[in-house]
Amino acid sequence: MVAFLTLLLTGMLLGFMLTSAFVLPHLAMRYLAPATAGPFVREIQPTCQRGAAAGALVAGLLVIGQLAGVLLVMVGATLLIQLFWLGPAIERYGRRGLAGERSAMATAIHLHRANLAIGLFQFLTGVIAFALILREAG
Repeated sequence: MVAFLTLLLTGMLLGFMLTSAFVLPHLAMRYLAPATAGPFVREIQPTCQRGAAAGALVAGLLVIGQLAGVLLVMVGATLLIQLFWLGPAIERYGRRGLAGERSAMATAIHLHRANLAIGLFQFLTGVIAFALILREAG
């Protein structure tokens, strides 16, 4: 039963990550006015990250004695780092860059790229954890 619940949570986590990374921004940019789309995506991303972090941490704690549990807790922890440190830093440097500070804009771009790389790492780690749990469930 625990393996099934963990598989369900991990699958939901992966779907949630894909949806918040690809579907929501695409739909916002396609169907909302440009002045509204950016703020909408910036507003909804933290909510998506909170949900994904909660799902990853709960799934990881359910199987904490296994490698998959450690991987899922690591995904949840990095999501929280993105939520509480990296995201606000990108916003802060981005605002300063839009105000004309070139070095701040360069920093915002580098932080954004790091954020994307971390997101790819999180997704791949989640896929590995899903495969490990599936293999354990037999």
